[in-house]
Amino acid sequence: MDKAAVSKHRLRISDIALVVIALCMTISFVRSSKPAANELMLVSAVDIPDHEYGYDPEILYDRIIHREFSANWFVKIFPVGSEVFVCKGDGTYIYEPTDMADGMTLSEYVGAFCDLTPGDYFARTRWVPVHGETIRNTSNVFTVFRS
Repeated sequence: MDKAAVSKHRLRISDIALVVIALCMTISFVRSSKPAANELMLVSAVDIPDHEYGYDPEILYDRIIHREFSANWFVKIFPVGSEVFVCKGDGTYIYEPTDMADGMTLSEYVGAFCDLTPGDYFARTRWVPVHGETIRNTSNVFTVFRS
């Protein structure tokens, strides 16, 4: 190989190396800019009380919102022992540290009235932030009973 060819070959290798380094730095930046779930919101409990059929109970939705963020949320209610949900709801919300969840009913939480027949159930919730890790919660087991 003559000097020009060797020089051109070295230039290509160094160009490729610079592109790879730039790509690695970009990936690292994108990963580091995505906040962890607990940096956005900490959900301590979604506690749904046992209640009578047809009643819309007030739930305990214990959370701390650390900073403002926007997320899509998804709630599904499952009978105990089944992976087939019987009620669901979803929506989009902008969460702010000053938000309070006091006095929220089950239908407000789900975004729909769930006509749950007598039995044992639990709720699974996912919050998918526009920027950040998915937040997940599984409620307590609650019983719907006949009057």
